[in-house]
Amino acid sequence: MIQLANILRHKGFNITIIHTKYSCPNLSNYSNFTLHLIPDGISESEVSTTELVSMLKLLKDRCIDPFRDILAQLSSDDSIACIITDAIWYFTREVADNLKITRIVRFLFSLCCYATPSR
Repeated sequence: MIQLANILRHKGFNITIIHTKYSCPNLSNYSNFTLHLIPDGISESEVSTTELVSMLKLLKDRCIDPFRDILAQLSSDDSIACIITDAIWYFTREVADNLKITRIVRFLFSLCCYATPSR
């Protein structure tokens, strides 16, 4: 996603990244972008003990309102061309639809996530 953001930035787009606080990237590496952090309240123990489906639900429950608030604030000046989101952030569809913002979804899973073990 960062590579795509860099390409779009070089094409003249202003890029805003909305990210959870839990796994926030090093902010000093992204000075060309505006970064908004979502207060997710996710702890190390939740990440290590929660299975994937429960973690996705936890992300939705804790992130949808802050995501909506940030996006609504950003869209108030009518400068959002679209949002590009990871498929894991499935809750962004509801927010984008409500705010009438085009949403592009990237599936960032590698093929090994879908591979079945040999028998």
